[in-house]
Amino acid sequence: APQTEAYVAQAPQTEAYVAPAPQTRYNQVEFLGYYFNVGPVLARNMSDSAGIRALANYIDTGGIGAMGSPLDVYDGTGTYIAGHNPGAMSLFANNMEYGSIVTVHDRSGNARQYVATRMVTTPLNNQGDSPNTSKPNAGASALVKSMYGAESLVIQYCIGSTMYLWRLDAM
Repeated sequence: APQTEAYVAQAPQTEAYVAPAPQTRYNQVEFLGYYFNVGPVLARNMSDSAGIRALANYIDTGGIGAMGSPLDVYDGTGTYIAGHNPGAMSLFANNMEYGSIVTVHDRSGNARQYVATRMVTTPLNNQGDSPNTSKPNAGASALVKSMYGAESLVIQYCIGSTMYLWRLDAM
């Protein structure tokens, strides 16, 4: 039987596709497409033994803790973040290298990229202020002190009996 109705193609779409707005993130770091919450700043003074103990206790709960300045990508100073490997910092421990990019999403929702520029190690010697902290060597101490007065991030994790500290500078 002959076809009695003509086929009518649908009209082309005339409205432009509008992508959804990106999600604003707060107090997170992003590495290799994964986002990690960063806990509260437990001490502003990096030499505060009570703050160091508080940081160690915080990361023992499985989180990423902070010391120094809060995450603020435009305050002109550094934030120190730390966590356990294996655990919250495993992705960093397995993939961080010179030139790695980490995006910081600060407490105001601003985002900024940081690039890994320096790395030092120090042995875990358990001679710090409490049984779960260590006294850093001179290189580690100098790297931590270098974050003051520069928009930067220090990331700390351990592999075996060695503590790794990475300095990342704002791009």
